[in-house]
Amino acid sequence: MRVVLVLDRAPQDLVRLVGYLEAVTRGLSIDLVTVTSYQVGDRRVVVPLREEPDRPPRSEPANVDEPPPATTPKVQGYEAFRRARLDSA
Repeated sequence: MRVVLVLDRAPQDLVRLVGYLEAVTRGLSIDLVTVTSYQVGDRRVVVPLREEPDRPPRSEPANVDEPPPATTPKVQGYEAFRRARLDSA
C-alpha cells in the first residue's frame, strides 16, 4: 500500500512519525510531500519536495583486507541434506 500525504508544511513530529511507521510495517510506503508556491512574473509555480525522515547512520564498510566468511558448498537435490539430517539424529 502506498500513501501520499501532500501538505503546505510538515512538522518534524509528523516526519518522524512517517519514518517510524515505515520502519515498523511491511508493504507500507508513505510519501510525505510539501508544496511551496512562488509567483514568477505573471505565473504561479508550485514546487513539491519529498520530506525524508532521518535515517540511522550507515555502518563503516567492512575491511577489504579480511577474507570473506566461509560459505557452505551448494549441492544438487535434497539427498545430501537428508543424509546429514539422518546422520545427526
